[in-house]
Amino acid sequence: MKPRIFNLAHTFFFLGVIFVLSLLPKEIFAQENLKIIYTSPYKSSLWNKCETNIILKTNRPISADERKTLSLSVTGRDKLPIEGVIIKTAKANTIIFQPNAPFKAGERIEVSLTFLKNESGELISLTDYYFEVESVKTEIPQTVLKQEFAFVEKYSSQKFNIPDVSTEREFNDLPESFPEIEITVNNNPQSGFYFLNAFFAGGSGDPAYIMILDSTGFPVFYRSFAQQVSAFFFQEETGTLTYWDHGLLHFVELDSSFHERSHYSAKNGYITDGHELIIKNSGNYWVIALDHQIIDMSQIVPGGNPAAVVEGMILQEIDASGNVVFQWRSWDHYAITDADPKLVDLTASLIDYVHTNAIHFDWDGNILISNRNMSEVTKIDYATGNIIWRWGGPNNEFVINGDDPVFLAQHDIRYIGDSLYTLFDNGIMDYRPHSRGLVFSLNQVNKTGILEHDFRDPDSVTFSRFMGSMRYQDNENYLLGWSANLSQNVATEYDPNGQKVFEMLSVDEVGLVSYRVLKYEWETNMFDITEDFLDFGNDVPVGDSALLEVTVINMDDEEIEINDFHAINGVFSIETILPQVIPAGETQQFNIKFKPTADTVYEDVLSLLYNTENSRVASQIRLFGGGLITSVTETNDYVNGLQIWPNPASSFSIIQYSLLEEGQFQLEIFDMRSRRIKVLQSEWKQAGKHQFRFDAARQEKGVYLIKAKLLTKGNQYLKFIKFVRN
Repeated sequence: MKPRIFNLAHTFFFLGVIFVLSLLPKEIFAQENLKIIYTSPYKSSLWNKCETNIILKTNRPISADERKTLSLSVTGRDKLPIEGVIIKTAKANTIIFQPNAPFKAGERIEVSLTFLKNESGELISLTDYYFEVESVKTEIPQTVLKQEFAFVEKYSSQKFNIPDVSTEREFNDLPESFPEIEITVNNNPQSGFYFLNAFFAGGSGDPAYIMILDSTGFPVFYRSFAQQVSAFFFQEETGTLTYWDHGLLHFVELDSSFHERSHYSAKNGYITDGHELIIKNSGNYWVIALDHQIIDMSQIVPGGNPAAVVEGMILQEIDASGNVVFQWRSWDHYAITDADPKLVDLTASLIDYVHTNAIHFDWDGNILISNRNMSEVTKIDYATGNIIWRWGGPNNEFVINGDDPVFLAQHDIRYIGDSLYTLFDNGIMDYRPHSRGLVFSLNQVNKTGILEHDFRDPDSVTFSRFMGSMRYQDNENYLLGWSANLSQNVATEYDPNGQKVFEMLSVDEVGLVSYRVLKYEWETNMFDITEDFLDFGNDVPVGDSALLEVTVINMDDEEIEINDFHAINGVFSIETILPQVIPAGETQQFNIKFKPTADTVYEDVLSLLYNTENSRVASQIRLFGGGLITSVTETNDYVNGLQIWPNPASSFSIIQYSLLEEGQFQLEIFDMRSRRIKVLQSEWKQAGKHQFRFDAARQEKGVYLIKAKLLTKGNQYLKFIKFVRN
C-alpha cells in the first residue's frame, strides 16, 4: 500500500500547486504588454528636417504575429496620408518609417500606430503623436561651419620661425611643411604607435596631414592634403582608419593599406560634425550632427538677439544600410540656457550652446556624451532616449570629492571599466587657465564620486583652449594629447604615479596641433617584412661588416616602390640598391648591413620606406648586433646558458642563465613584431647561476622572444631565446 499512498500524496501536492497558481494574476504568465518607449522625432518637437525618418522603439521585441497586425498611419498637411515604407531592421523592437518623399516645410506630421495584442484581441495604440517640420531651412554661412577651427586659422595666419628651405630635415627628406617635433622623454612608454593629425604646419597655405609616428617620432605613415582634415582615428572594432574631411564635411575610412573604403556622414538632412565617429562590428556607426535655427533670444534672456543663429546638436546611430536607427536632439532635452555662462554669451548673434565633442558607452550600454559648452557629461538611456544623469556644469547632479574636481570645457569622455571615467579637462582662460587629464570613480546610484588622478604638466602651465584627449593605456599609463596650446606640448604619457614616461613637443610655437593624440598597436598590410627581427650576433669585428637577407612581400593590388630606408643608428643600412619596384603580390629580397664602430651592443629599428609625392608608408624590423669586444673574450660568455623549460609551455616556466660577472641584469619579453610586452626582471645580480619563475599563462598563445641583458663595467651584453606559449 505504500506506493499508492506516495502517489496520492504527490497528486494532492500538484493539485494544490495548480490551485495556488490559478489565484495568481494572469499577467505573470502573459508576455509583457507591448509599449512604445521611444519616438524620433520627439513627441511634439519643433524644427525637424524635411528629410527625417520616423523611428519607434518598443519595450520588448515585436513578435512576427504582432507585426502582421501592425497598422501605421502618417498624415501631413490637410490630414493627407503620406506614403512610405516600413523598414525592417536588425533590432526586433524597432520600427522605421521612411517616407517616399521629404516632408513639406512647415508641415505638422501626425502618426498613429496600432497593434492587435495577441490572443486577447485588445488594441495597443500610439496616438496624440505629432511633430513639426521646420518652416524655413536656415542657410548658414561658411564662417559658422568653420568656427570649430577658429583657433587654428587665427594662428595659421601669423608668422613663425619656420626652418629655412636649406635646413636639413631629419627622417629622410620629409616635406618642408611637415611639422617638426622633438621627443624629450622616452622612458619605457606603452608600446604602440601615435596617431595624429596636423591642422597646419607653421604657416598659412601649408597642407594638412594625418600621420602615424613611432616612439622616436619617426613617421611610419603620413599623407598630406590641400584641404583641412582632422580627427584621425583607429577604429577599434573594425581595425580601419578614419579621418574627417572638413571641406567635404564627411568622414573617410581607410583600410590598413591606406586605400579608401567608404565615407560616413549624418543623415536625415543634418550637417555632419567632425568631432566623433565610432564604427561598430555590426556595420552601424555613431556620429554627431549640427542643426542651426534662427531664434528670438530676446524672449529667453535679457538683451538677447531677436534673430540669433543657435546651433543645436544631433546624435545619430546609422545602420549598415544607411538607416538612422537612433536619433537624439539637444532641442528636445536641453534648454539653451543650460550653457555654461563662463563659455557662452547668450546675447550674441551666434550661440553654440552644446558643442558635443565625444561619444562613448557606459558599462550598461547606455550613451555618454561630452558637451564642451555646458562643461557637462550627459548619460542617455539607449532604449528610451531619456537623460539618466548630468555630471558637471550648471546642471550637475553629482557630488565629487577631491582636490579641484570641477572640469571645464572638457573633451574625450571615456569609460575605462571598474566605475572609472577619464576626460581631458581644458579649463577656461579667465577662470582656470590650465589643462589636465582626469580620472574619476563614480557611484551612479548615490551620484557621488572621487577624483582619483589629476595629470598635468609639472614643468609648465599648459592651457589648451580647444580640443585635446586623455586615454588609458593597457599598461595602466595615461596618454594626454594637448592639442591647441602655446606651450609646444603635443603629447605626454604618464605612469600611474604621475611620472612622465613619454613627451612629444612641437619645435615651433604652434607647429603641430592635433585634435586628439591616440596610441595603438599597428602595422600596415600594404607590404610586410617577413622577418620580425634580425640578430647579427655579438662578435662582428669593429670596422668589419655582416650581411643578412630579409624578404619583403607586396600584399597590395598595385606595385610599390621601396625607395628609401631609415635607421636611428648609422651602423645599420640597406646594401641593396634602391629604389626597388615590387609588383603586386610579389616578393623582393633586401640585404641588411651591420657595420659596428665600437665594442658595444646595438639595438635599432630599421624602416623600409615607400615614399610618394604626398605620402609615406613604412614597414619596420628590429635589429640587434654587437661589435667584437676583444680578441680573447667573446660577448656570449658574459650571459651564458640561457634556457627556458618547459618550452613550449602553457603555465609556469623556469628561465635559467649564468653570469660571468656581476652587474645590472634585465629580462624582457617581446612579441614577434619586436614589441616589448613586459620587463620580467630588473635588478643587480652577482656572478653565477640564476633562475627566474615565469608565469606563461599571462601571455596569449604565440611565439615570443626572451631577451637577457647584462650591464657591467660600462659594457652591455645580450642573449636571446625564443619561447612558445601553447
